[in-house]
Order: sequence, then C-alpha cells, then structure tokens
Amino acid sequence: MAGDRVNFRTIRHTADNTRVRMDTPEVIAGFEELRSDIETAIAKGLFPPINADYLMAAIVGVAFEVAERMLQREPHDPAAAAEFAAALLIGGVRVLPCTAEAVVNTESA
Repeated sequence: MAGDRVNFRTIRHTADNTRVRMDTPEVIAGFEELRSDIETAIAKGLFPPINADYLMAAIVGVAFEVAERMLQREPHDPAAAAEFAAALLIGGVRVLPCTAEAVVNTESA
C-alpha cells in the first residue's frame, strides 16, 4: 500500500464514497486466491473448520484499515504494519506487541 499510494487511495476513495469494493477482475482474483489458500489450509488441518469467506473478508478488512492508518503516519512503516496485522490474525489481541504510546494511555486512564 505504501508503494502504490495512488491506487490505494483510489480504492479507499471508492469504498468511502460508495461502501462497495472495486470489482475489478484483479481484485476479485486476489480475493478468490486468498479464499482458496484458506480452504487449502483448512483441508490440511492448519486452520480449524471455519468459514473461509468470513476469514477472507476479515483479512482483507484488516489489511486495508491497517494500511490506511500506516499511511497517516510518518515515516510509513510497511513492515511494522504487516507484522501487526499478521500477529493479530494469527494470535489475536493478546499477542500484539505493546507500544510506548499504549502504555502512556493506559497509565493516564
């Protein structure tokens, strides 16, 4: 997302205005490939028998929203954004790295 900001902004602008995602063949193919990978992981026992469509949608949603927040920060840190999203999706909230910002907010509450 950081490397192709124009395309990402176009996707986000469209989503923000119409609340539908772009239904280009490339985007649809990417979603289908992700869903297929999830179904393969389920079949191999790597994932529990879960709803592949919901997980695909959750992964895409997390990716877009985390990328949006990353682009609002300077400097952009795609590696940290990817690490955060992957940790969240693989391990849940309890495995996410703590940040100094979060510790300060917790202490002042």
